Amino acid sequence: MIKAVIFDMDGVIVDSEKLWHRRFYDFLESCGVHVEETSLYRLIGVKEKAPIWKEILKDKELPFDIENIMTVMNEKSLSENIKYLPVLNPNVHLLLSTLKERGIKTALASSGPPRLINRMKEECNLVDGFDLTTSGDQFKESKPNPEIFLHTAEQLEVQPEECLVIEDSPVGIQAAKAAGMYVIAKEDDTFGMDQSQANIMIQDLIQVLDIIDTL
Repeated sequence: MIKAVIFDMDGVIVDSEKLWHRRFYDFLESCGVHVEETSLYRLIGVKEKAPIWKEILKDKELPFDIENIMTVMNEKSLSENIKYLPVLNPNVHLLLSTLKERGIKTALASSGPPRLINRMKEECNLVDGFDLTTSGDQFKESKPNPEIFLHTAEQLEVQPEECLVIEDSPVGIQAAKAAGMYVIAKEDDTFGMDQSQANIMIQDLIQVLDIIDTL
């Protein structure tokens, strides 16, 4: 029996992955650094991006120290250009309210920093939308390590096998499966992500309700 639903943020609650990758790509272009946009897809769902950046840019001449790339990007305030309300996925509010009516607990478990999670919730009128919010900044290792999901289940006072996770990225799906949870993948139609480890894929979040009824 499902007693809790745990949501990822980027790509699940908000369709923001496209915006992030366009920001990264445009930033590099503005620095005179040219990369294949598809090479940036590997950053999806990953908190510790530095090793991936190093590999992507290893043969590039950079106007900044690659060790400080995330600092440079933050100084450029790339994240402040992301507007969440226009990319809020359909039926988020309806799904959350229906889960609440059914007595099913809800949590948001994102690899992102608290300031962005909180801004998304404010912009999308979701400040009170979840019983619990967990950030990857709370943990030493990020997804695909299952710690964020195991901690969330513990805080919700439910067992991992009583949790349903909605993810989109391969590392997020892997983390939820490693935690022993049922995993729904919000179908990716842009990045060609491998979502095959998920139990099932959906196109619309409202489909979650029918899936819970079958479990």
